[in-house]
Amino acid sequence: MVLKYLTVGVISAILVALAIFLMLDDETVERIRADRDQAVMQKAAPELRRSGVPGKDARSDSPETQRIEVDAIEIMGARDAAILDDLNGALADDDHDKAADLIRRLSSPPLRDTARQRIGIGHARAGRMDDALAMAEAVEIAELADPVRAAILRAAEE
Repeated sequence: MVLKYLTVGVISAILVALAIFLMLDDETVERIRADRDQAVMQKAAPELRRSGVPGKDARSDSPETQRIEVDAIEIMGARDAAILDDLNGALADDDHDKAADLIRRLSSPPLRDTARQRIGIGHARAGRMDDALAMAEAVEIAELADPVRAAILRAAEE
């Protein structure tokens, strides 16, 4: 009898979890993942500030802190790599709108600028120079604007 109630309880929990999962849209899932990544980074940040020695951070003080930092870096790196893979797939499918939407999910300006360059090159090869140059204008790191623009112009000539 107990086994029957236990089985019913487990099945009910699975069905509730599945229903909740199906109700989540992509934006909500993305927010949850971003919140989780931010929580990991915030957990590591106080540990890094605790060292009282000038010029020395807590990374050398605590193996646990080192592990937390490495985990956070690996999570962000894996996430960015997956996003760049999605972006490359979108460009291969000539879905520049999806690729442009993926830019905001990247964690750092250099990665976002690299993505803008790839999208700009895709627009240039398709003959959409206005869109391509708009990507070059959106570059966040000023020092990269000219190289990105040059790469887009080279792609247009090919």
